[in-house]
Amino acid sequence: MSKLQLYVLDDDMAYAERLAVFIRATEFGECLQVKLFSQVELLMHVVEDATIKGVLLFSEGYYPLLQHQRTSLFKMVLSQNINN
Repeated sequence: MSKLQLYVLDDDMAYAERLAVFIRATEFGECLQVKLFSQVELLMHVVEDATIKGVLLFSEGYYPLLQHQRTSLFKMVLSQNINN
């Protein structure tokens, strides 16, 4: 079985790395491949690929930029204020 791709975009790379370590340490760690991004420009190359599958998890600061971005990824926002 192939791993689910999880693309994480956050401007706080230390937080993103801690999140990735936490995910990998859980029982689901073997099912997920986590890819971290701190620059939206680099992520856009991935997001624009219509053949990729997985989840795009991004911090609330990127919501205005990504809320209407077309992608084959399932989008989720890390936020206390925005409902996914």
